[in-house]
Amino acid sequence: MYKEKKILIFGMARSGYECAKLLAKENQIIITDQKDQDSVKLKELENQKAIFLKTDNPEEI
Repeated sequence: MYKEKKILIFGMARSGYECAKLLAKENQIIITDQKDQDSVKLKELENQKAIFLKTDNPEEI
């Protein structure tokens, strides 16, 4: 359904994290959150070429 898209995900709670993992297989993913995240989860997303940004103002992205 979504292939070769640029996707921005707001929030890295359970659903945001799982969406990022699923969509990163065929898309460019940027996921944002206001809090620091678990390093294991960040490494997994990094391995799939997803980008995590810690920000208080994700609308600016």
